[in-house]
Amino acid sequence: FGAEADARDVVRAVVERCGPEARVWVLDVTSQATDPEPWALRDWLQYWEQPHEARRRVLNVITLEFSALPMAADVAAPKVVPLLDWAALHWPAERAAERPRVQKYCLMSAAGSYTDFHIDFGGTSVWYHLLRGEKFFYCVPPTQANLQRYRRWVDSAEQHTVFFGDAVEPGQCRRVRLRAGETLFIPTGWIHAVHTPADSVSIGGNFLHDLGPRDDEYTPTAAAAAAAAAPVAAMSKRGGGGGGPRRASTADGRRGGGTSGMSARQRLQKRLGIGAFRR
Repeated sequence: FGAEADARDVVRAVVERCGPEARVWVLDVTSQATDPEPWALRDWLQYWEQPHEARRRVLNVITLEFSALPMAADVAAPKVVPLLDWAALHWPAERAAERPRVQKYCLMSAAGSYTDFHIDFGGTSVWYHLLRGEKFFYCVPPTQANLQRYRRWVDSAEQHTVFFGDAVEPGQCRRVRLRAGETLFIPTGWIHAVHTPADSVSIGGNFLHDLGPRDDEYTPTAAAAAAAAAPVAAMSKRGGGGGGPRRASTADGRRGGGTSGMSARQRLQKRLGIGAFRR
């Protein structure tokens, strides 16, 4: 793509190379639910080319896997990936058709998109290369204490009101800004959420390797283990911690500003201009 190409130009090229009738699952950001039927890429392009004010919903495509489509020839993973990826190194050639297709994804996120905290599937690591736009990743390391908190948060009825970044110890949730032309690797097991403030297009892929964290690498202290066992609602009410890396409880790490009566997640939504989420 030339330097003058914007996100709309890139999406047009994706539709051309993948085919306008290729089907994609579309995520509604407000409900965090996938539409019941997949969209044809030509319909997605029609949505994408609307002015922002004409879009009735904020939508996100994060599962367009194109390794079997013509666009696959246009994209190569970072050089380190095939050197580590078990599927690339060890998958039997005679069973190539059965190989899981998770190596090449295209993500097309409308301005205001948000993907809530999650862990990538199957113990895989993931790489993202941002073609156009901007993204903020909120990343939490997979310590045993953090994973216990995450499990409790996922299973809690309060998941939709508690921002997980406030359920971990101060300094554990880090914000990473990704700009066009930059690549980010997220290691195995890391808990992360993604906010997209502007229309953005990225490519990426998942890969499995043997460099994940050891079982004893993130052994929690007794205090951390006790804190991890606290109810989710109690976690969200803890006060902020002093120094150290910026917490990700708001888009810019600040508090106050007329939001003292709001939950951590509501404060984040207010900063980002996102409507309330539903489970």
